[in-house]
Amino acid sequence: MKQHVDYQMLLADSRGAKCQMSVDYTVAGGSQTGEVWIPVGEPPYPAIMFVHGGCWSSAFDLIHARGMCRAFADLGYWVWLPEYRRLGEPGGGWPATFDDIACAGEWLRQRSSEDIDPHRLYLVGHSAGGHLALWLNGASVQDGSKAEWRFTAPWQEIVGLAAITDLDRYGIGNAACQVSAAQLLQTAPPAIQATLSPMNHVMQSPVTLFFSEEDDIVSTDQARLFGERHFCQLEQIAGAGHFDFIYPESTAGSAVLEYFEQRLQ
Repeated sequence: MKQHVDYQMLLADSRGAKCQMSVDYTVAGGSQTGEVWIPVGEPPYPAIMFVHGGCWSSAFDLIHARGMCRAFADLGYWVWLPEYRRLGEPGGGWPATFDDIACAGEWLRQRSSEDIDPHRLYLVGHSAGGHLALWLNGASVQDGSKAEWRFTAPWQEIVGLAAITDLDRYGIGNAACQVSAAQLLQTAPPAIQATLSPMNHVMQSPVTLFFSEEDDIVSTDQARLFGERHFCQLEQIAGAGHFDFIYPESTAGSAVLEYFEQRLQ
């Protein structure tokens, strides 16, 4: 099993993982689109909405997550991988990034009456995508005037992979992704900024966080402190790098896939 996979290895693994369907989840198109993998077998299928990471930046798109999404589909899950507006493109940040994630979740919820089992919907996110997945699982967010989300949580469980849980704490550092976290916060009015961190929310569905002490992008305190406050399940994977969690042939990626395989039983 590989460990400490880098981003280029992740991309190489993902480029051949073609989806079965591309979808615009709003009429706007652009970054408000996504990809679907459909498993073999008969419906209704359990489903995963996977929110990709990449520092909330338009420099990183959904392509690098395709390999893991294909692996989830090979297990038997119907997989939804949405793109969303990110920093560096028009509308990126507050409120559009958050609005897009909510709309993508609503799109999946509306499909759950068709070929998807509405009682087996999982929300999974990696890194910055883990932040957005946890945010979506939190309480409603509003600025009192023009932006409000009230999402009825249909999720069986939320799973964060090397997830960023506290933007204030994370954004203090000088690494590239930490700088992006601070920039994301600055796109919102001061009164709203605290509500962008899942740490400050009440979680609606159960949460499990996978993390590693050798992750050099997201430190362990993001999982540990969140777990202490929200009493969620923590899964520490020894020796795993940041991208290992979404690389199917790594120790951490295999652990994540085994975790979801057990949920099919």
